[in-house]
Amino acid sequence: MITSKSNKASLRKRIVGAFVVGTLVVSGLPAPALADALSNGAMVEDIEVVTQPDAQQPSDDIVVQTQDEEGQGLALDVQGGTELADLLLQGSLDADAYAAIKQVLDLGDISLSDEAIVKTASEAYETLPQDQKRLVDMLIPQISEYIAWIKAQIEELKKPAQTISACDKTVAIGKTVKLDAQNFGDGVLTYESSDKAVVTVSADGVVEPVSVGMAKIIITASSTNTYRKTVKKVNVTVSKGKQTVTATDKKVLVNKTVKLNAKTSADGKLTYKSSNKAIATVNSKGVVTGKKAGNVIITITAAETASYKKAVKQVIVSVSKAANTLAAKAKSATIKASAAKLAKNAVTLASNVVATKAVGKLTYANASIDGTAKKFGVNAKTGKLTVPKGTKKGTYQVRVKVTAAGDVAFLKGAKTVSYKVQVQ
Repeated sequence: MITSKSNKASLRKRIVGAFVVGTLVVSGLPAPALADALSNGAMVEDIEVVTQPDAQQPSDDIVVQTQDEEGQGLALDVQGGTELADLLLQGSLDADAYAAIKQVLDLGDISLSDEAIVKTASEAYETLPQDQKRLVDMLIPQISEYIAWIKAQIEELKKPAQTISACDKTVAIGKTVKLDAQNFGDGVLTYESSDKAVVTVSADGVVEPVSVGMAKIIITASSTNTYRKTVKKVNVTVSKGKQTVTATDKKVLVNKTVKLNAKTSADGKLTYKSSNKAIATVNSKGVVTGKKAGNVIITITAAETASYKKAVKQVIVSVSKAANTLAAKAKSATIKASAAKLAKNAVTLASNVVATKAVGKLTYANASIDGTAKKFGVNAKTGKLTVPKGTKKGTYQVRVKVTAAGDVAFLKGAKTVSYKVQVQ
């Protein structure tokens, strides 16, 4: 019957989970005999593990605290020395050698005070007979590398520490900040972010935010011949960035539209509001429609987002009336009046002005420069011309000013029409 079985390759990599309750026997032999069998090349498939119900549950695996990835990897390997390996070695090695090796496996964080322990363990391991050393190597993979690594760490601890000068930083989204770390030693500084979803950091210590939050930047001064490796951690807090809205003042005519073309430097949704809808309105796309002449303030708001603060920008939109479309001309270049009739009475002639495209009510007025023509009457409503009684024969230059009053959308407009009046 095989209660617990694995192949030799797996056992060399790790003996994890092989928790044994009771006494170990192989074909009726105790643990020392099993150790001899293993050291002589016995296959694991030949091992029969029998448990006795009255035995005590073994303790957890040995955990070795280390300070870098290399040591952690070795520690994981030496953790293969589980209770099974412990029991086998205890019965197979010299008591002093076993105690020395177990003591180095029980080390937590390494300090200079551990130097004697490591030296004793190293000497005990190196002086083991070859068959016992093979057994230790089989049951606790990379034990020799682990002891060598700890010895190297102790030598590292004998060097003076480097001092890294750096302080916590705050940076807003959209900006960067330089750590300006300094090392009072000769190690090369390297940087690493604890959370790249919050910040990233360049090789020269420039931190760029990614999202709002906080992350640590691990600054490492490398080990040198003079100084040991030193690590310093600083906190970088990322706050929301400043959002900027760009837009300019605009002009628009009554009943016409103009687009504000506002933009935000971030991703906040833009909304618009008019200070006086009687003068101008604005829609959700930032299109302003002029309603009547005047000035209005359009408030543009970029909404707050996960990364940026709210931003507000105000622009002035000037609404004005359009120029009047009035056009005017004379019907005839010259009109005639009878001198005989004028000798007795004033003569009223039909309007010689043609006004088109006018916006608003039309009015007429005499704008003549000629001294005689200035005395001619012009009907304000119809534009009819009245030549006064007694006007002598001759040709007179008449100028008539036509005015269109305009309306809510169009300005008042005026045109001057010139023609001649020939009295004969």
